[in-house]
Amino acid sequence: MKLLVLILALVGAAQARRILADSCKGQGLFPVPGSECSDKFWSCSATAATPVEMSCAAGTVFDPSISSCNFASAVSSCPYVTGKCPGAGSFANGAICSSKFWSCTGAGDTPVVMQCPNTTYFNAYSGVCDYADNTPDCNGECATPYYAVKATPELSILNAALVATGLDTVLDNSTLTSTIFLPTNEAFLALVKATGFPAANLTASDAPLSEEVLPVIEKVLLTHVVPGVAAYAANLTNAEVLPTLNSNQTLTVDLATPNVVKIVPEGGPAATVVFPDLVFCNSIAHVIDAVLVPSNLV
Repeated sequence: MKLLVLILALVGAAQARRILADSCKGQGLFPVPGSECSDKFWSCSATAATPVEMSCAAGTVFDPSISSCNFASAVSSCPYVTGKCPGAGSFANGAICSSKFWSCTGAGDTPVVMQCPNTTYFNAYSGVCDYADNTPDCNGECATPYYAVKATPELSILNAALVATGLDTVLDNSTLTSTIFLPTNEAFLALVKATGFPAANLTASDAPLSEEVLPVIEKVLLTHVVPGVAAYAANLTNAEVLPTLNSNQTLTVDLATPNVVKIVPEGGPAATVVFPDLVFCNSIAHVIDAVLVPSNLV
């Protein structure tokens, strides 16, 4: 799965590490000297300290421009890694404040990577190239969680669900403090195949959702938002119970497997965090491989 997501920061996504003899040049995360487009990076606690070599999450590489892991499509030193178009039109390619974007003729097609004119950047809200002053995260304004969803082709079903239920306005809020779990398109399609869940119609203009179905989808979406706290993956503890915006529904954290974070809803199987710690205004999001199904759908 080639997941292209809007990434502002990644903390604690490493899965392998070893102590190196070289010295750190400062505190923070740095590329391994001599490496380009690599999934390896150094974690340094202080100047002259011994660095710890770490690995980015599967499918990502270290991006020196943001001192974080990122998808290769957003890293200038890497060849562009393509995905599939969510539909016809122009779409962000998952990078923040980027002059590159996708041009698509239809859903499932291979996108053509386009470049905005000099001094302009692609604005995922308007779908056109614009000056930095008008583009979130280029103009000093933080990107909201919804901006990330809208800018990410492989979150297009989630985007359609948010718009259909009117919950896009909840996530498009710079003052929102929350921990958010973002299911991919593949997660929704797997749920449709297994249960007949009506999410498949979210992107089909000839098969709009009925008024009876919308409340069900709304409950599912609200189960993915933990209000009041923005938690990095490293802040979660095993068996921790997380409240959600869906009535009395909760999520349980499962850390039984080393280096794996699973989120268990009350009404369905667990989801695995496949890309953690996406930092937005006052919220932190985690991309997951399954839809979190509550127990109060009926």
